[in-house]
Amino acid sequence: MAHKAKGSSSSSAIVAQVVAFIGLILAAYFLVGFARVTLASYRARALKAKLEAEVTALEGDITKLQKKLEYVQTDEYVEEAARTEFRMVRPGDRPVVPLFRGKAVGPAITGVPAAQPAPKIPPWRAWWLVFFDQ
Repeated sequence: MAHKAKGSSSSSAIVAQVVAFIGLILAAYFLVGFARVTLASYRARALKAKLEAEVTALEGDITKLQKKLEYVQTDEYVEEAARTEFRMVRPGDRPVVPLFRGKAVGPAITGVPAAQPAPKIPPWRAWWLVFFDQ
């Protein structure tokens, strides 16, 4: 009988080891699952915060656009646009067209040839002139 007791205690130790091993595997499985859920929750909160910030910015844009729409629908804007963009005048106003004297901004229309380009000089000479030419 003593022999059976020794065999049953060793088999119960093996069963205990197998149960402990299965318990360890289950604990690791649940720990990995918990980590996945926690990471997904963190990512979802970060995405939610980002989207809320974007919604707030877009709501600000909507407010600005609504104010601009209200301004564009006023007579003040219509008159300003007519005068600046379309060069319109009211009856009785005298339009002023400035005439420039002196050097022309672009090539002359009268047939005078445009200015000749500057002669090409080596880059080292250009730098020399910038720093040491007086």
